[in-house]
Amino acid sequence: MFDRLPIEIQVYLFSLIFGLAAPLLIYWMIRPPLGRFLSAIFADAAIESFWSRLIVLVLLFSALSAAIRYRPDSGVLADNVALVFSLADSVQVILEFLLYALIALFLPLLATYTILHAAGARSRPRD
Repeated sequence: MFDRLPIEIQVYLFSLIFGLAAPLLIYWMIRPPLGRFLSAIFADAAIESFWSRLIVLVLLFSALSAAIRYRPDSGVLADNVALVFSLADSVQVILEFLLYALIALFLPLLATYTILHAAGARSRPRD
């Protein structure tokens, strides 16, 4: 299917597909513990659902913003080895943006969790 497309379009589509797949894979991996973490912070299911959806959107938008910016040079397109390294750089930038987004998302959540449990607002009674 992609064989008929010019190499510039193939490379750009690979970057976009990876930009969509990587955040969804990361969210799929963190979803079970994320649900437990959000339920430990918030008492309302609607708020947990909001934060869960917000995390998915932020991860998708951060990865797509890095993927959309990828533009290979014309010299890179002529050499297959340079093209592979250029794609690797694109993947690295996408993963860096995802890491920064995860840090930006979870710092306020961790601060909220710490404050709630340090104050004893959500601590469980000891048996």
